[in-house]
Amino acid sequence: MTTTADTAKAFTDRFTADSTSALWKTSVTSARLDGRAVLVVTSLTKTDKATAVKVCDAAFVTAKSTVPDLVSVTVRTATDNSIAWANTMRGDTACKS
Repeated sequence: MTTTADTAKAFTDRFTADSTSALWKTSVTSARLDGRAVLVVTSLTKTDKATAVKVCDAAFVTAKSTVPDLVSVTVRTATDNSIAWANTMRGDTACKS
């Protein structure tokens, strides 16, 4: 039986592995699954929208394959503002900023 902790670990491990060669990798300070939502905290600023969307898309793709009932992915700036997001309940198929 897969537990929430197992799913969270699977997401974190896979996201880390999948982003190893990404240029934005050093901008990610944490990525975690919280229930059915993914939160990625970065060192990005509000002007780094294009990079934030890339980070969000990577997390979204990883989460869709590891979290069967995924609802959302949010990327936050260093000052704790949302900069990119996707929400499956709204029908999003990719991230936006």
